[in-house]
Amino acid sequence: MRRQVPVVVLAATVLAGCMATRVGRPAPGQWPVRTTGGGKSVSLVVKIDATLNGSPAEPGHIFQIWPEDTARWRDETVRVYGESGLFSNVQLGLAPADVRATVHIAVADESDQRVAMLGGATFILVPTYNDTIFKMRTEFRGADGPLVEPIDVRTTRRVWVQLFLFPFGVFGQPRGVSRDIVAELNRATLERAAAAGLLAR
Repeated sequence: MRRQVPVVVLAATVLAGCMATRVGRPAPGQWPVRTTGGGKSVSLVVKIDATLNGSPAEPGHIFQIWPEDTARWRDETVRVYGESGLFSNVQLGLAPADVRATVHIAVADESDQRVAMLGGATFILVPTYNDTIFKMRTEFRGADGPLVEPIDVRTTRRVWVQLFLFPFGVFGQPRGVSRDIVAELNRATLERAAAAGLLAR
């Protein structure tokens, strides 16, 4: 009987899978925002901060099982701004441009140890989940100061873990969902900025 316990634990570990979903997604709008290229250039500064259960953490290391590649988040931001149709040129960094956009991504990882212990005690037969809240604040400035009010958007990534869930993990890999969230939040931000008259100033 004692020999069977390690086998069960090993089987549960191997067969356990995870699938990430999004909670509270921004309402989709028109994309690209403009069908013809904009006449203004934009430079992007992307800042990323992270917390783990309320305490500061190093970005990219708060996802203990699925470490994030935060450099890809910057790449996604540049890609979305380029595809928006709002700008003639998009550059990352403090380059001369008509518009300077500062994108602040604050990521809060919330892990409930009691839920994790329950999942472990049942060999992950009971599904558990971990929430990661993505908050994005973007400030647009021109030569004369702010162009629009700071724009705040947010959504939550929920990662489910359960025995035998691994066949579905390919449809919701946590890192891929994180990149999708960053792109989605940037799109929502640009839609609101355009509606507020970003290019009219």
